[in-house]
Amino acid sequence: LETGKMIDENQDQEFVIGVEALPNFPKDTTDRNRTSPFAFTGNKFEFRALGSADSIACTNMIINTSVAHVLKEFADKLEGSYDFDNDVYVCLDANRGRLFGYDDQGELVFAFGGNGNHNGYFRQPTAVEHIGKDLYVLDALACTITVFKTTEFGQLVYDAMEQFDKGEYDASEQSWIKAKDLNGNYNLAYIGIGRALLRQEKYEEAMDYFELKYDADNYSKAYKQYRKIWIEENIGLIVAVIVLIFLVPLGIGKIRSIKREIDMADIFKV
Repeated sequence: LETGKMIDENQDQEFVIGVEALPNFPKDTTDRNRTSPFAFTGNKFEFRALGSADSIACTNMIINTSVAHVLKEFADKLEGSYDFDNDVYVCLDANRGRLFGYDDQGELVFAFGGNGNHNGYFRQPTAVEHIGKDLYVLDALACTITVFKTTEFGQLVYDAMEQFDKGEYDASEQSWIKAKDLNGNYNLAYIGIGRALLRQEKYEEAMDYFELKYDADNYSKAYKQYRKIWIEENIGLIVAVIVLIFLVPLGIGKIRSIKREIDMADIFKV
């Protein structure tokens, strides 16, 4: 409907929610109009209407109660999370048995765990707590507490974040570089280096790191500052070029006018 083009019902599509920290999810291409009170058709919600003689109060109450229940579950999960002193927020996904850590920018710092009987996996995780930077996960079904201690790589990441928050941008950059050397696929290390360079006013270098990991927001900030400095340093050249753009055509027109007058002068006629 949005584009006016035919779509194959079996064609896989994803709904882009616009939040980088959350994954995209598949669109439902089936006909939900007869099975949902407010069907989601891929790009908008369609609310079903009652007949003019019917009251919508009961329907609204049921829908609002259902939505409120789900939102309360979301709130309970988020309120059950906690953060370290360096603003790393840790959440436990009890259904998948996974732990997720996010920084204050919403970037994923780490994710690990899962359902199973192996070390580092859980059967029924119900709570997570920390002492210092060590994580303690309670498994109600296995009757165990699993302790996750910070690795050398993890400590470098924490150091880099804490140094950045203290304004120690050069030290933060070096910590991120060491973390990147240990794991070259860790996206946050590149973004961290870029942010540290940005605070050190090394805008061109910061742009390179942001571009590597498609961080458009921070790239835009670095580019804006880089452009400002370039204009200030080259303002004389810019003015000269603008003046030339206007003066050269005027000069050429004047020369042609003088040449035409000379050609038409009687003194040069035979």
